[in-house]
Amino acid sequence: MLIYGLLVGFVSFIVTYLLLLGTNRLLDSASDLRRIAAGALLGSLQCVLCTVSHFRYLQAFGWNILFLMLSAMIAFGFSVQSIKKSMLYILLSMALSWLTVGSGGGIWIALAGGVGIFLLCIGLVKQRNENNTLLPVELSYQNARVSVWALRDTGHELKDPISGNPVLVVGPKVAEKLIGLTQRQLENPVESVKALPGLRLIPYQTVGKSNGLLLGMRLQNTKIGKWQGNSVVAFAPCGLGEHQSYQALTGGNL
Repeated sequence: MLIYGLLVGFVSFIVTYLLLLGTNRLLDSASDLRRIAAGALLGSLQCVLCTVSHFRYLQAFGWNILFLMLSAMIAFGFSVQSIKKSMLYILLSMALSWLTVGSGGGIWIALAGGVGIFLLCIGLVKQRNENNTLLPVELSYQNARVSVWALRDTGHELKDPISGNPVLVVGPKVAEKLIGLTQRQLENPVESVKALPGLRLIPYQTVGKSNGLLLGMRLQNTKIGKWQGNSVVAFAPCGLGEHQSYQALTGGNL
């Protein structure tokens, strides 16, 4: 009985993890793998408890919805955007449960279904990104690493004045997570350029502002789509797709 319970818990953890990760990918959101693992752990705990006679009542519909909501809240957070993720995750989980029960299968059918749904989500994301020109981006600085989505904009012509190479632009939330600069520091680039070694000033022009400056930094091992190398990243002081499907802008040549 103990071995069966552990097996159920392990398979449930894998399935829940795949569903949570697939939901994040389907909505073009960066994934915090530790939070997703914590949410999956809670979901697997429910399945393990259901194998014990004293906790069989946790199989009821209401308890299932409660555990699904708690798992989603742990994995996605408590923002408005997370509500959409949570609802999609619950629907995917219920669809998988229906598939498992309807087929008369057990945990292996659930595992196969979880893998299938995850691969389907990845396939849909890949197809949509090719159509909408969204690229996965991974940025690293010291011990920090941030994964976001970038919009490939053919009209984005910001270049580093030193090297002449295209510049990736990210918003203030990404900047704070990656290098620790606050939005106030980004709004005052001349005063903040000495806050960290390697910071530089990057001039830019937009409609209504001909002489703007952004803080920028050359980052090692930057990944933009299939391209990987050293890239200059500029940190915009205003929100950049923070509540949309992208959190960065890149040029049309990547």
